[in-house]
Formats: sequence, structure tokens, C-alpha cells
Amino acid sequence: MCDRLLQLCLRLPAQNSAKWRWLPCLLVITSLLPLTIGCRTLTLPGQPQEVSLQMAVESGSKRSGYTVSGTTNLPDNTPITVAAIRYFYPTSSSDLASLQSTVDPPSSTFEVLDYASTTVAEGKWQAELMLQQPGTDGKGWEEWQMQQPKLGLTLKPAETVSFVTMLTAEDQLTPLEQQLAEEGFRLPRGIVRTTAEGQRYAEVSQTIALTAPNLGQPAPAALEPENYGWGDRYVLVKEPQNPTRLERPDQPQTNAPPTSLEFLR
Repeated sequence: MCDRLLQLCLRLPAQNSAKWRWLPCLLVITSLLPLTIGCRTLTLPGQPQEVSLQMAVESGSKRSGYTVSGTTNLPDNTPITVAAIRYFYPTSSSDLASLQSTVDPPSSTFEVLDYASTTVAEGKWQAELMLQQPGTDGKGWEEWQMQQPKLGLTLKPAETVSFVTMLTAEDQLTPLEQQLAEEGFRLPRGIVRTTAEGQRYAEVSQTIALTAPNLGQPAPAALEPENYGWGDRYVLVKEPQNPTRLERPDQPQTNAPPTSLEFLR
């Protein structure tokens, strides 16, 4: 069809000026351009469908609780991991030097405030996260605040929290991609990332403004991790001494002969 239209353009009468001679051709090419572009966006039969992973973050019913939910076109029972992350920045050169040998990138570190695992069901998924833990003073504290005296670092927390949704892969992302390919899906490049060690993973994230609680206040003593804060219960406390002094009698209180049960065997 395109060849015939171009031939008609070339066979225009010679008396037409060059300015108007190519106008029909330009109109034909312009009219065919949307058709060619539309053909390129068609999905061929059997072509893998890109994974869609949408997420939303809402405040939960409990204090410091958040509900992370979303929609996806992944198959049912696909495992998904959700985490809430707060980043920190050193406030002194000594703290920065301590992080340079252990943290990559050295200028910042982070803590996972909470995480949960869930699965896809009918194109939806949902997880509940608790960002704070109750302290001995009854207030809500983030875990890093109660552990900061043990860390020996003075860190400045970011005023935001990042909620990250990841496709769970036990080892590498390649086996998960192969499983998705067998079910007719593929991961878009926009959600596939690579760590500094070269390990690939897939995630989407959303960051909200959320400052850390009780800033500028000393954190209470952390509860013991064993037995819900009670510590090791097998460590027995010594009993106090009996205030009444007991004395053994010098003479026996009876003259009856001893029975057989009173002898050692």
C-alpha cells in the first residue's frame, strides 16, 4: 500500500511546483506514521508480560503501625517481603571513621525498623509493620534508640522512612526470573537493581516524611531479650538468712530404740 501511494506522488504532473509536489507525499507519510508506531507497541502472542508491582503506605490502627499494600499481576502465592528502613548519618569525624571500615557507602548506614513476609492473593498483597517498640517508660521507641548506648556512636537519623517491597529470592534473582518466565512474566528493568557485590534484586520503594520519636530524650534501659524482659529465670537469687537461730538439742528427746528406717542403707 505504501509503495502505491509513493508511486502516485512521483507521477504528479510536472507543471506542479516543487513546493506543492511533495505535499501529498508528506501527508501520506504523516498519516502512515501513527500506524507504524502502533504496530510496534502491539504485544505478540506468547510474549512475556511485564511484572507490575504497585504499593501504597497508610497509617495503621495501632500506634506506630503502618499498612503496606499493593496490587500486582504476579501469580498467586508469589512471596513478597516488605521492610521499613531509616537511614542515619554520622555527626562527628570519629563516627565517620568507624563507619568507613564497616559500612558501604561509608557516609551513611541504616536500620530495618520492621519487616514482614506475605504472598500474592488474587492480584493483591498486604503487610503490617510496627516501627516502634514499647519502652520501660511506656513510650514508643525505635530499636536503634534503645541500643545506641551499646553501639557507642552518635548518629543523626534521617527525617524520612523508606518502605521497600522486594520480590523474595532465596539465593539469586536469576532462578526467580526463570520461574516467572515459565509462567509468562518478566521483570522490567526499572525495578531490577544490583548491589556493590554484583548481586541482583528487584524492588519498589516509597519514602514518607517521618521523624524519629522522642528526639533529644535519653532512652530508657532496654528490656532483657530473654523471657519477655525478665532475663534468665534459671539464675536463682540467694535467699536471705533465717533471722531465727536454730540449735540442735544436746540430748535425744526419746529413749525408744531406733527403727530400721532410721539406719543408713
